[in-house]
Amino acid sequence: MTRQEKRAVRRIAPFVVRCQVVCGGYRMAAYITDLSTSGARLALDQSLPEGLARLDLVVRLGSGPAAHLSADAKWSRPRANGKGFMVGVRFVDLSRDARERLETAVDAFRANAARLA
Repeated sequence: MTRQEKRAVRRIAPFVVRCQVVCGGYRMAAYITDLSTSGARLALDQSLPEGLARLDLVVRLGSGPAAHLSADAKWSRPRANGKGFMVGVRFVDLSRDARERLETAVDAFRANAARLA
């Protein structure tokens, strides 16, 4: 996805929700700080294990059970304050249910924001 295509997908920022990052047998607590239907930015206390690009985000999007969102890590860098890491991910191979739940959550957030504006 080019930078221009990436920016064509509207993001919700800030969007802060707790999640679990599962990758290669590791499970880490994280926060989603920026969300769109194509990807997200994560805040983690530690870096992802070296060489692992595919991960699973376990996150509650609205009511119902937690969603499992498969994603590829696109970049990782230390946070500006030196405490933890930021990781950019792109969602891949989402099930129909996961895609619909993600789109519903993003649409609901935007509708609520429009009502408050």
